[in-house]
Amino acid sequence: MNPVSTCHTAILLFTRHPEDEARIKRFGTRTRGATRISEALTRHTRQVLSQTGLPVFHIAGTRQTGDTFGSRLGAAFESVFAAGYTRVIAVGNDTPTLRPADLHRACHLLSTQPAVWGPATDGGVWLLGLTAESYARSWFVTLPWETPALLQSLQAWSAGNGQALLALRHQADLDRPSDLPALLALLAPAQMVRRQLASLLLRPPAPSPSRDRPVSVTPAQLPYLRAPPVA
Repeated sequence: MNPVSTCHTAILLFTRHPEDEARIKRFGTRTRGATRISEALTRHTRQVLSQTGLPVFHIAGTRQTGDTFGSRLGAAFESVFAAGYTRVIAVGNDTPTLRPADLHRACHLLSTQPAVWGPATDGGVWLLGLTAESYARSWFVTLPWETPALLQSLQAWSAGNGQALLALRHQADLDRPSDLPALLALLAPAQMVRRQLASLLLRPPAPSPSRDRPVSVTPAQLPYLRAPPVA
């Protein structure tokens, strides 16, 4: 990897609090088991990101600000740009098939074009990379986040700006309980995340946790950062 192409690039890991994700996605297990699925996915993603050699910002749960998903993700992008990075690659914890090579490819593409995304099989994206110059909050927050129309909207945005952007490979992400078995089949049997998810998947369901339950931030959720790039 060319050092010139990476010195101003950072990865943004954007995740919900594990209990919130368990409640929203309803993984079909007991409440604690569902939370553990979220925690296992986040641990696995952090491990993958740590292998890229790129600085990583993990913005999770109560560290996010905004009333909508788009506004919260936009604020997270802006915080990384404010730290001195000019290219940001955002991922969630819902793509256990993510590989370091995917991030390296995104970094390379983002060094020569204003945006890059990884198309998800459901019409969304599993990765979104933007340069500081291409990011504008006015259009970013109005994108149809968390809907099957997101990818099409990004493609329309690039076409409207006269750009034919290269994208990454298609991958499935994890949005609902029915997605888990198919994703497990794509993981190698020896992978720790596969064994953890398989052990939790078939536990009986239980009522979702109360929204009034206090939210706390554990050390595993705190960001692990590197210093901003030297100008």
